[in-house]
Amino acid sequence: MGLNVPWPASFPELFCDHAHVTPDSFALTFLGDSETVSQRLTFGQLDLRGRKIARWLSHNVAQHDRVMLVFPSGTDFVAAFLGCLYANVVAVPVYPPRRRGTLETLARIAADSGANVILGTNESTAELASAIVKGESFPAIRLQSVAQIEAESSLNKCSQWPIVNVLPEDLAFLQYTSGSTGKPKGVSVTHSNLIHNQRTIASIFRHETDRVVMAGWLPMYHDMGLVGNLMHPLAVGGELVFMPPLAF
Repeated sequence: MGLNVPWPASFPELFCDHAHVTPDSFALTFLGDSETVSQRLTFGQLDLRGRKIARWLSHNVAQHDRVMLVFPSGTDFVAAFLGCLYANVVAVPVYPPRRRGTLETLARIAADSGANVILGTNESTAELASAIVKGESFPAIRLQSVAQIEAESSLNKCSQWPIVNVLPEDLAFLQYTSGSTGKPKGVSVTHSNLIHNQRTIASIFRHETDRVVMAGWLPMYHDMGLVGNLMHPLAVGGELVFMPPLAF
């Protein structure tokens, strides 16, 4: 897809086009230790995982609500992020908790964004729950493991849950700064912003005809790791081979 070819108006529509046309093409390959394949998902498999999470979100939060994503590197984050876009809720990607200062920063982001749900792995949600019990100043918020969502979902075909209507001006996600020199600040990114950005990247790097395979190690909550490293190959129907930053 180039700048002169019409692109869909939102990322869900764009990704669903690829999942429909090339469901068996690999979208993600995760190297947990930097060398061994830990997880591999096709476009069809990732699409189904995203729809399972989106259906849960549509039953538990309103459209345009904020949902924090607290994950280590891996395919769970990608499925949750896609689920947020499918349900037309605003994803708020943040780094997983590592120490007290990190937890305090996450609490500030939760309060600033107005998030009422945190999605994570079994481990990250349990760690947050333990910290909150110990007195960390988190606002009232629901913690939910995506593993539990997917395990309890009866969805086994993508056609069983159509994605909701998403407008170009709808917010796709909030990108927070690191807060290393002050309080974290959120940047609003719409679907229109995202599509324009992906079209421009595709044109500049000539990712318009051949299948793109990218490799990376940047964290998914980082703007370059999220928009350039993850979302770009998915936008053009390519594949991301990635590993945790520490493994790199």
